[in-house]
Order: sequence, then structure tokens, then C-alpha cells
Amino acid sequence: MTTYMSDFRERPEGSVPRPAWVEVDTGAISRNIDRIKKRLAPGCEFCAVVKANAYGHGQRKCMGLLMAKGITRFAVATIEEALLARELCPGGMVYILGLVEPQDYGIILENNITLGICEMDDARLLSEAAVKAGKRSPVFAVVNTGMNRLGFIPEDPATEDCIGEISRLPGLELLGLMSHFSSSDEFDEAGDEYTEMQLQRFETLRARLVEKGVPLPFNTLANSAAALLLPRSHYQMARPGGSIFGDYADGLPPELGIEYCMSLKAKIMHLKWLPKGSAIGYGRHTELKRDSLIGTLNLGYADGIPRIWSCEKGYVLVHGVKAPIVGVVCMDQMMIDVTDVPDVKRFDIVTLMGEDGDLHIRPEEIGEICGGIFDTTVIGLAQRLPYKYIES
Repeated sequence: MTTYMSDFRERPEGSVPRPAWVEVDTGAISRNIDRIKKRLAPGCEFCAVVKANAYGHGQRKCMGLLMAKGITRFAVATIEEALLARELCPGGMVYILGLVEPQDYGIILENNITLGICEMDDARLLSEAAVKAGKRSPVFAVVNTGMNRLGFIPEDPATEDCIGEISRLPGLELLGLMSHFSSSDEFDEAGDEYTEMQLQRFETLRARLVEKGVPLPFNTLANSAAALLLPRSHYQMARPGGSIFGDYADGLPPELGIEYCMSLKAKIMHLKWLPKGSAIGYGRHTELKRDSLIGTLNLGYADGIPRIWSCEKGYVLVHGVKAPIVGVVCMDQMMIDVTDVPDVKRFDIVTLMGEDGDLHIRPEEIGEICGGIFDTTVIGLAQRLPYKYIES
């Protein structure tokens, strides 16, 4: 059965309150999960990254799909996301990838949420809070192998002592090391070389710590691309995220079979013929070069449509034909030129992202024009559009 919902604003089942919506293909997500699982090295656990509302695809729905495949480890970015993950998966691992203020350690301990540690002050404060609460808090030691965002520096003489101390602090359970690749999705020579350097820094530090007797039973390094292509980096847990939802589908080897999972559609709510020379939209940035049939859609930049995807830089698909976006995308509406679309009429369905006939519009294409990426395109759509879940 098809349902319509938004993760943070529940909607009546079967209702579509607007003539514009996001379609998420749960069948494609399930197939992507299976393909990723088959690529993991023996003994490597699948930790699904479901931050940012599962990359805009719906955390509730997607966690249900993942748990149906036996996955009970989840990574998120915020406490709010972690609490929802804990509600949906009471017995699994919930890991916050970012840092948390010490004032929030009570929430972390109460809900058995796993943290990454890269500051000794944080480790000691969490240890004190855990002892006081009578809890044991699982943590990863975050290592900066080349992303230069968070983590202990592997070559710093103090790093081994710090991680050793974390392993001995009361109330803490050091699971292992965690790091993140910065360019494993780049398949040119430079990207591969940098990825190899990060892997070697991670392994060298891990081996030195183990030699010193620091227990590191559960290490994690691989992100989406590495989970699919670099089994040497899998260790005990990989963290695929965007690939679950179709990210890298055009960049990864086709034989991996990663599928896109999201489409964006709307209905033409108004049609009008306008004469040559008419100016369209705010600022009059588009002036018609011929008599044209203009359609209006009821969605805009408040729904996550990039404003720069305007004035014929962007296009939509109608009846399998490209129709340029004309004028500047407004907050709640946008205009398209459907002069060359045969038999177009009011309430026809327009594809803003996804497939129509032999044509397609990919999130990366929109991102490239608008200075973004797959993630920036798909995540913003959840702001107020209804979701329609289908299964192919």
C-alpha cells in the first residue's frame, strides 16, 4: 500500500495535501541495501548512516527497511536524530558522528547512545557522568587521518597515551578507532593515493595501540564508496550512508547496480499563452523570444528547489520532453515553458527530478549547476513537501 507522510509532520494516510510531492522508491532502497551487504568483508557489520532524515528519504521509513534486512546499527549527526533512532531500534547501536556538549551527557547515558571522543576533557567528563549515573558509555576514539575535521592526530606523540587513557577510564567502554575518508569517492589517481594514505595512517595507529595492549575490538573507517570498493578498509564496521539512497550511482562502477531512490513531481496548476517579449517572474530575468505557453507549478525554493535552478539553467520533464524553467524560482511557485510539449494540459504531471520516458534528471545534475552535490539536492526537499512511498 502506498502511504504519504513526512517524518516530522505526520499526515493522514493516503492524503496528498499539495499538487507537488516527493516519491521514494522503497524497492530501490532495499535492493541497494542488499548490494552493499554483499560487498562487505566477512565479519564486517553494516552501520547505516541515517542522518539528515536519512538523506532526505525519511528516517522512520528507511530505518524500518534497514531493520527488516537485519541491520541494527545506525549512525546519525544530532541528539534529536539519535533519540528517534533509539525509539525505532531500542536494542541496537546508535552512534552520533559529531560532538556533543558535556551538558547533554545525561541524555546520552540515559539512552545508551554511542559517542566519538577526540578531546580528553570530554572523555573525563563523560567518565565522571557515567560513573555517577551507574552507566557504562560506549565510545569510539576519533582519529584524524586526513579529513582534518575531527580527531586525534595519529603522529602526535600524545595520541597513543590519550587513547590508552580513554580505554582505562571508569564508566567508558572503548569500542575502537573511528576515522573518515575524505576522497574515497574520487576514482582518479590522486583520490586513490590520498585514500591509501588515510588507510595506512589508521592501520599504523591501530597496530601500535594493539601492540601496547589497548583493546580495540570494533574499528570503523569505511564510508559509502569504501564499503563498496575497498574491503581492506572494512575492519569490524562499515558506515554506508548516501549509497543506500542512490548517491554515487552515476560515479560507481555500473556492475555494482546502485539505484536512485527519489523522484520529485508536481502538477501543472495553470497554463497561459504569453506573447513574445513578455517578462517572466521576479526581476524580469526571462524575456520570451517567441509566443510561448507557460505553465505554473505550486512549489518553489521554500520546498528545496534551488533558486539558481532558474532562468533556463534548469529544466523539467513533461510527457518525456524537456521543458525549461523560465523566470526566477519563487518561494512557493515556479514557471516552465511547455510550448514544445505535445498535448500538454492543466494537471499534467511534471518530473523535476527522476525519470520520464527515456530522459532523466539526476540530483547530481541539479547540484552541479547550483554549486552543490547529491546531498544538498535531496535533503532540502523534506522541508514541507509530502512524501509518497512506492515499491518498484
